[in-house]
Amino acid sequence: MVTVAEQYEAFAALAQQYCAAVEDPAVRGTKGLRTIHDLLLLVHAAAMKLPHIESTDNLKRSIPHDDAWAVFQGLQQRLPIDRYWDSFNPLEEPDNQSIQSSLADDLCDIWRELKEGLLELNTDGGQPCEDIWWEWRFGFQSHWGHHSASALRVMYFALRDSSPLHHLSLAV
Repeated sequence: MVTVAEQYEAFAALAQQYCAAVEDPAVRGTKGLRTIHDLLLLVHAAAMKLPHIESTDNLKRSIPHDDAWAVFQGLQQRLPIDRYWDSFNPLEEPDNQSIQSSLADDLCDIWRELKEGLLELNTDGGQPCEDIWWEWRFGFQSHWGHHSASALRVMYFALRDSSPLHHLSLAV
């Protein structure tokens, strides 16, 4: 049986891979989009399964805005798409008001929430693991999970449309 600690450690390893890909200047173009998509899919699936734990404190934000802005701008420059149309809740009746969103913003928000926890885990005297784990799960349910679901949907369409087999699906 897998323990709670083992689940969160496995999640942290996936989060580390995702963050590394987002930060890597060599991850670019359609191939980079595929890499980020595949890693985010794993992170999202693992986050859906994170068990509830109690927290004793809130995670202290450790990534300066300028650092996050640099990651955001890097993503905008390296990925083949950015802007897309979305709605806040697809289960509610549409109000005919789509919103324009940014894939780079989605990916950067996810990166920032995961990276803050990773930095704390790797800091001597940092916060207890349980607080970091709680923040990851709470953040997924309240913030970055929406960004992740939206980003995965957008990347699905972008990668599908760039596939050499895309014309075959249109003929069916």
